[in-house]
Amino acid sequence: MPRTTVEFEVTGWEPADADEHPDGLVLGRAVVRKVFRGDLDATSVADLLTVGRGEDGLAYTAIERVEGTFAGRSGTFVIVHGAAEPKPPARGTIVAGAGTGHLATLRGTVEIEHDDRGARFTFDYEME
Repeated sequence: MPRTTVEFEVTGWEPADADEHPDGLVLGRAVVRKVFRGDLDATSVADLLTVGRGEDGLAYTAIERVEGTFAGRSGTFVIVHGAAEPKPPARGTIVAGAGTGHLATLRGTVEIEHDDRGARFTFDYEME
């Protein structure tokens, strides 16, 4: 199974109304936009659900649509990913059957890391 790691940059963060409980636990939502560089030359938009206290994130889950070129093929695909902090990396799945164009058969898994080396996705994937 091929593996590739690509860097990304968050280019937009659009928070929605949050539900804050009196104990300080906050359920939040945001639309997040990214740009990817490397074997994945693409943009994405993700719907993100979060839970945390103040600035301390406890967990998130996201559904992210990616559009561009991956491993020389163009189209779109969808990733479902999430994590419960503080146990990085986040993990996810490329949703089989949700791709379009030359990425229609893409499937596999992802790991997402943010650290002193930057922000990156590592893909283990297959395509027919």
